[in-house]
Amino acid sequence: MSFNRDGRRSPADGPASPVDRPLILVVEDDDDLRREICRILEDEGFQAMEAINGLHALAQLETLARPDLIILDLMMPVMNGWDFHARLKANPRLAHVPVLLLSAYVHDETHTGPKDVEVALQKPIRVEEFLGWVSRLARRLNR
Repeated sequence: MSFNRDGRRSPADGPASPVDRPLILVVEDDDDLRREICRILEDEGFQAMEAINGLHALAQLETLARPDLIILDLMMPVMNGWDFHARLKANPRLAHVPVLLLSAYVHDETHTGPKDVEVALQKPIRVEEFLGWVSRLARRLNR
């Protein structure tokens, strides 16, 4: 296996097996944004799962493998990010999964996110900063 200058696998090596690729759950109600985030993650060698709201994410987490990272929006219908986060942290199997919060309201005192997320980034995201955090957080559980 070879790596590019930036530490990524060389395309000549082919895709990483799903076992080698960190699994990231993207919980975002905006279809276009959710799909674009998943595309970016998959282009960077991650596995990405999608959920359209907190309730959908909880249903997926009951049946799927524990993700290495959850990317979470706050303002969503059905179940918002605050309620999802509270349920996540109350579940012993999932409580240690890191959460990267993405929201237009990160710095708005009336819409602040949960206090125990690993990092909160404001939308629109800066892709390089976003991927830097994703790389650090998604690999943390695997050490």
